[in-house]
Amino acid sequence: MFRPDQPRHYEEVYASLVSRLATVDFRWLADGLGAQYESGSLVISSFGESYRVTKAGITDLAGSVPPIDLRMVLAYYVLQGGTAELSGQWVSFRDFKDTAFFMATYKDTVERPIAELFSGQLEALKACSQLLGGQDLPELGTGDRCYRYPALPNLPLALVYYDADEELPASATVLYDLHSTFFLDLECLAVLGLILKERLSAARQQLFS
Repeated sequence: MFRPDQPRHYEEVYASLVSRLATVDFRWLADGLGAQYESGSLVISSFGESYRVTKAGITDLAGSVPPIDLRMVLAYYVLQGGTAELSGQWVSFRDFKDTAFFMATYKDTVERPIAELFSGQLEALKACSQLLGGQDLPELGTGDRCYRYPALPNLPLALVYYDADEELPASATVLYDLHSTFFLDLECLAVLGLILKERLSAARQQLFS
């Protein structure tokens, strides 16, 4: 899973992804990715913000360079091609095949921090989720709060949140569509959960600091 303490390694991986992007015809990928094709580039939204993918790399619309984890996920998303359809069935990360290696790190870096960040603060979770484009997801019928987030145009995430009570601490479970592995590999899906955690944390600081 993504380790932010190894920036040089990931920049090297990203550089190799950009070289692959240079060979892709963006025009024919736009519809399948849920992206906009603009003058030889793709505009792709993630958690309510838009980013530009070009053959030279990925920036936000103002030309600033996003964090490396997001750049890598966007690059892989484009290179995967978006040829599948979502199933409409939500599953947790552990439900995907071969995730046992990632689970301890995933819980410690994604789900547990989200749970602790909003323990006893359901209204703060609601406000932060709305800032990221999150919408209520009552059809799940579980949790004290459930939200659906536009992580990528054709690849949403969901969050099931149980607040702390007298017996149990708060808990958070990030959900994926069953067909998410047609859009990103397991490590990228884990990183997408990490990005959700980072965005929620930044939103909380922005709204309540």
